[in-house]
Amino acid sequence: MPKLKVKLFYDCISPFSCYAFNVLSRYRSIWQFELELKPMLLGGVMAATNNSPPAMRPWFSSTLRFAEQDAQRNNEFFNVALLPMPSNFFGPDGPADKSGLARNHVYMRTLCAVSRDCTNEELFASTCAIFNMIHVDVEARDADGAVRMDESTLSKRLSGILSKDKAESCVAAVNSPDIKELLKKNTTEALDYGAFGAPYMVVSGHGRETAGGGEDMVVFGSDRFEQLAWAIRRPW
Repeated sequence: MPKLKVKLFYDCISPFSCYAFNVLSRYRSIWQFELELKPMLLGGVMAATNNSPPAMRPWFSSTLRFAEQDAQRNNEFFNVALLPMPSNFFGPDGPADKSGLARNHVYMRTLCAVSRDCTNEELFASTCAIFNMIHVDVEARDADGAVRMDESTLSKRLSGILSKDKAESCVAAVNSPDIKELLKKNTTEALDYGAFGAPYMVVSGHGRETAGGGEDMVVFGSDRFEQLAWAIRRPW
């Protein structure tokens, strides 16, 4: 029987990707699967599929009570203490404002450089560090609740995981054509699998027939793990 494998397409700006990453991290040894991390650009996926961030949907104001309680339940259920969204998640002029974290490509390009130049475990640890930087670490936020995200800050954050030279090299590569192309390639691959948001998981080696034919089982979001465990015959 083929080995169970999960490809995780993610963008660290997504809190739901953070939940999914933490669950898959914990279950690697329990489910005995290979985890392949695929840093992608969520904004690229949203644009290509004409999707909109939840906060930009016309009915968003009607969901505020649910969203606040859902965030609390998710933190408790997944045992991940995510903070409220950074104040600079979007720039002052909305989702298209390049000053916001959502349009800052530095951190996902950095992870692409790590994926190219470092080990899988170094990519795993670097991904964890950037998720924590954006969503978990109160010390990463200024008095206004904004997360500073620049090359110097990233180098310092990753130098505790990679060697200092490796961290600086990966961050320095963010403007190279090769790294830009790798991020674009990962994003296109996610779209080819049918992604329309993040997190998006592609599961192979599960031994089940899937609707639409083919070997790959696709899973969207962080709220399908109980169903996924049932589908792959693993404990939850």
